[in-house]
Amino acid sequence: MNKIVLNLSIIDNKQVLFSTFCFLVGTIISFYLSIIISTYFYLLAVPLLLLALYGIKSTITQVKDEYMRLIKKEKYLKDGCHLRYFDNNKKQVKFEINIINGQKHGPVKSYYENGQIEKDYNCTNGKKHGPFKSHHENGNLKNQLHYKNGNENGQFHSFYDNKAKYREGNFDKNGLVKEYFKNGNLKFLKDKNKYTFYDEDNNLKCETHIDDSNSFFGKWKNYREDGTIEYELDFDDSNSDKVTNKVVKTIFTKGGEIFSENIVSYSTIKMAEVNFINYYANIRMDKSIYSWNTGMIGPPGLYRKSINLKPIISIEDIIKFI
Repeated sequence: MNKIVLNLSIIDNKQVLFSTFCFLVGTIISFYLSIIISTYFYLLAVPLLLLALYGIKSTITQVKDEYMRLIKKEKYLKDGCHLRYFDNNKKQVKFEINIINGQKHGPVKSYYENGQIEKDYNCTNGKKHGPFKSHHENGNLKNQLHYKNGNENGQFHSFYDNKAKYREGNFDKNGLVKEYFKNGNLKFLKDKNKYTFYDEDNNLKCETHIDDSNSFFGKWKNYREDGTIEYELDFDDSNSDKVTNKVVKTIFTKGGEIFSENIVSYSTIKMAEVNFINYYANIRMDKSIYSWNTGMIGPPGLYRKSINLKPIISIEDIIKFI
């Protein structure tokens, strides 16, 4: 047993320990008073004793649970190779790591319950460093990239579970990123802060400019089925106002002439960025619904919200005109 972890587990449950101690003291005093003053103090001593016994049981359980949680943390593990399993029978390894001075150092591997490898990478002094590979549950390659001192670095490639290309690009801030539909056609292309979106038949649908803080700028374009510009939004126009969410909208004829030009109000569609921003990439590949915690306390319908991750094929999948 790790004495350091045990002490921390006890400290983390000090309030429960203090309450249990108070009940025990109250029980002893009540029994003493029932002997020297009145037997009626037994009526107080018995409930206090039951509460003390319940407190002791709860304290042991909580300290044990906290100990088991903390003992799994890397900084408390002894140097050497460590294995974790999916169940107590130790039939299938869940992950294996090497620890030196409380940090991951060396090969790290995790597995699916069916035995297929999930992730395979290397750590140096607790940070990912070198080639990184992850796999789908059927064994096919999912992600292939490189880490440098804990940071994603250089080229990356991602694949659907049927081996079709899903995503490729460069982690450089201004690097080119491409994402594909499962049929192989381009879904969107990110070039610096410009996003160009396509449908599954490889038709150009819209162009947008979104900076790293998700702010809109530049000229956005929405296209018709025949490839002509339907309308354009100019977020840099002097008549546009990002504070009040107003933008200049120009509608074009199929011949390319201006049909109308107006200032329109808009609102951003909730969590629209999950459909194109990099750190949501695996969510889009693995499932079609993204769920998040609203921060509200109550029934599941209140504290969980979800959206359907349909591909963006129009500006109106990102903003809504009011």
